[in-house]
Amino acid sequence: MQRSDYKKDGGKRDLIGGSVDFGEEVSVAIKREAEEETGILLDEIRPLHVTSRLFTENTDRFFVFILWVCESWKYAQETVWLSDEHTAWKWVEVEEFLSLDLRDTVDNVTWVIENYFRDK
Repeated sequence: MQRSDYKKDGGKRDLIGGSVDFGEEVSVAIKREAEEETGILLDEIRPLHVTSRLFTENTDRFFVFILWVCESWKYAQETVWLSDEHTAWKWVEVEEFLSLDLRDTVDNVTWVIENYFRDK
């Protein structure tokens, strides 16, 4: 997905993601974010990798990133639609994904994605 220009890292490529609401289970948050951002309904998901990072630029915020794998999904409607957070999307093979101008948070886990698909 390509980030909207009004968002941080505008124009860069991104994965579906977002924040977990207070009291919300992470798996529920992932499914909610996918539906809100694309209209895709995720069925079977599982965590693949967890990492954390301290952002000190303009703030001292600590983030935990969890990369999930979706084994099955379906469209809520006939195709993908986008929220205002993104301007474009497309399905890509791993090699193409790794060559894209990725958002820093995604770029930090490309090795996990590459290894996952290499082992399949």
